[in-house]
Amino acid sequence: MGWPATGSAPAPDLAPDLAPAPAPELAPEPAVPTFRTPTNRGLLAGFGLLLAWLGYRLVGGAAGPLSNLWAVDGVYLVALALATVEAPGRRLRAAGLNAAATTGGVVTGGLLAGSSPGQVAGGTLGSLVAAAVAVCAYHRLLWRLTGQAPSWVPRRATEAVWLLVAVVPAALVGAALGAAPGGGPGALGDPQQLLWCAARQLTILAVTVNCVLPVLFTPSRQLLPRPRWPHLPAFVLVALGIGLPRVLPDQPLSWLLVVPAAYAGLAFPIRWAGLATMAVNLTITALPYQVFAAPPGAGLFSPQILTDLTQGFMAHVAMILAVFRETLMELRAEVAHRATAERTRREVLDGVVQSLTHGLVLTRPDGRVTLANQAAETLVGRLPERVTLDWVRQIDLQATDVNRVLDAEEVAAALQPTGLLSTHIAIPGGAGRTRRVALSSQRLDLGGDERLSLLQLRDVTAAHARQQELETFAGTVAHDLKSPLAALTGWMAAAARELDEGDPAAGLATLHRAQNAVVRMRLLIDDYLAYAVAREGALHLCDVPLDRLMDELRGFYETDGPQVVSIGVAAPHTVHADPSLTRQLLGNLIGNSIKYSRPELGTRVQVRSIDHEPGWVQVQVADRGVGLTPGDEQRIFEAFNRSAKDAGNHAGIGLGLALCSAIVARHGGRIWAEANEWGGATFRFTLPEGVS
Repeated sequence: MGWPATGSAPAPDLAPDLAPAPAPELAPEPAVPTFRTPTNRGLLAGFGLLLAWLGYRLVGGAAGPLSNLWAVDGVYLVALALATVEAPGRRLRAAGLNAAATTGGVVTGGLLAGSSPGQVAGGTLGSLVAAAVAVCAYHRLLWRLTGQAPSWVPRRATEAVWLLVAVVPAALVGAALGAAPGGGPGALGDPQQLLWCAARQLTILAVTVNCVLPVLFTPSRQLLPRPRWPHLPAFVLVALGIGLPRVLPDQPLSWLLVVPAAYAGLAFPIRWAGLATMAVNLTITALPYQVFAAPPGAGLFSPQILTDLTQGFMAHVAMILAVFRETLMELRAEVAHRATAERTRREVLDGVVQSLTHGLVLTRPDGRVTLANQAAETLVGRLPERVTLDWVRQIDLQATDVNRVLDAEEVAAALQPTGLLSTHIAIPGGAGRTRRVALSSQRLDLGGDERLSLLQLRDVTAAHARQQELETFAGTVAHDLKSPLAALTGWMAAAARELDEGDPAAGLATLHRAQNAVVRMRLLIDDYLAYAVAREGALHLCDVPLDRLMDELRGFYETDGPQVVSIGVAAPHTVHADPSLTRQLLGNLIGNSIKYSRPELGTRVQVRSIDHEPGWVQVQVADRGVGLTPGDEQRIFEAFNRSAKDAGNHAGIGLGLALCSAIVARHGGRIWAEANEWGGATFRFTLPEGVS
């Protein structure tokens, strides 16, 4: 028959996301049969025998020429529907076996009921063809119109409508072929009788697809809960009303036949609604059949035809209501899921935004703040409801290139979402310090005419200080190298002139002075390079015994000439540090002590190491030099700063102690200075402890 596949398609491989669970699909997979047909074809044969026997036995008599118990079409429809869920290569075989088992039962039941072989053959063939037309029409129609694999349990109210549309041509074809008693070629001369037969078949096919198949097939989704106990007795009471039209035939009470089906669709899930409606239809069928007299001018659609169609209409109403409620539950579940997923996503994004160290402020075109993270308030203080020019003036918005307050036009431009202008905010901090915050703006287009401004705030205090330090460093280097370079140029020119004049002794003396200028310039360059390496270079850490390192330094610094230098060492510890930088650190401190010694007291330096905190060693370098000016204990470690006692008395550029501070900081320690009992200075620093 070439029906499209109805088996469950594999679910897509979804990547994990922030949502707690995947959302329910809007188009669930088709339903699957509750039982497998190969082991239950005996049931098909048994139901075919029973229903055919009842149908043929009740023909004639009080039931009239047409029996409302003719349900053979429904058995064939079930048999072929079960075959559609088989694998593509096995469908035709399963359909043939199911149809053969059903036909055997139907033929046996008809013959047992006393019908002629010709009548049984015509009814069997017509019922089989009618069922085949219904199955093919439903599958082909739904597949072509929606592109979805058909399901015998409707997933949407529209699918229930397509099921009803598919059984209409099947009922017409079955009536024309004589599927039910009273139809067939002999009824072609009586259109009303043929239409009555088609209505009977349409009813049984509608009851089958709306009541029987939902019981035999497991629904693809079952979100509706099982019926609660008050609904069952209430349904029974409502169902008792179907007998009133028989008790009071003169009253317009036929509408009561639809009430139980409507109640079942509104109170029960799909499968239970099908069972309840089936029970109502069986009850109506068991009641005495009413034959109404056709009023004058009734035409083809007599009251009998409309009455028989009521049972199929009841089943259809119950199924549509149950499917609609199931769809509503699914939509509610999906809305709840998406709300949970959106809430989770917002919480995660909120957490990410709040955890950023950069400040973010989202504003509308009128300046109203719609979003701000904690970092923004930490950087600029409490934010106003609107970002205005007055607020910008309060926080002292300044230009990036120079330290000047922006004018009104520049402030307005900074707040525009152009993403082109970056500014700095200078915010007074504690201890007379100023925090620098970089402000930049960017436009966000959210679709349509909605445009927001994203203000980004970054703490650039350290970067600004580093930039200023680099500028000062570059200026100092240029200034300090200019003097020895000029002296070198002058002495070289003088030496050349004196040599040209034939005075070698004077020329050599001048060259010696030029050489001193070169040495001075080389020492300056060495200091600058050491300072840069100490701040930015890579560390090569290892265990450094302080006593061995001091043996090297004592041999370099200790002298017994005109200026006696004595260095006492009591440093038994081992530090875990960079050997070159540690040598540079101790050499600078010892050289500094020698440089600022007092000749009348002699040059004596004491180097000791003691235990500090766990995992750290404290090293002390004490001298008997000129000492420290009160207030200079920390300032002397800043680059290009010198003690007040140093100015004008000793050569230098103020990088020695800054270099020591940078080396200690690179190792995670700290350095400080203090006056000692000899009137000199004691420098203390800490380094990580090594393995002794």
